[in-house]
Amino acid sequence: MLCLSAVTMIALNALVDLFTFGVLTCGMNQINEEVEMIGTTLRTVREARGLALSEVAMKAAVDQGHLSRVERGLSGLSVDSLARVAAAIGLDELERLLRPHIVAGAADRNG
Repeated sequence: MLCLSAVTMIALNALVDLFTFGVLTCGMNQINEEVEMIGTTLRTVREARGLALSEVAMKAAVDQGHLSRVERGLSGLSVDSLARVAAAIGLDELERLLRPHIVAGAADRNG
């Protein structure tokens, strides 16, 4: 079992809170900070687990260049893509948390 640092666990908990309470209720500066935090957290966990960026991108069906920009806080991910990346790096708790939002979003789009 991988032991994550306290800082990584705090960031991961904050990431889970973002999707529990809704990141889009914040102002743009707050959203930018949170996009950067999400990317940093994903990179920290991916590297701690010894996973290559290319491996995670392939497993998550996300463009490697885009995932690199996400990890650097330069771009965001859809909830669906974030759930796939979370699953690819083994953040099962986050992936499970995001699944209902994906199903609800699909239902909204379909009708």
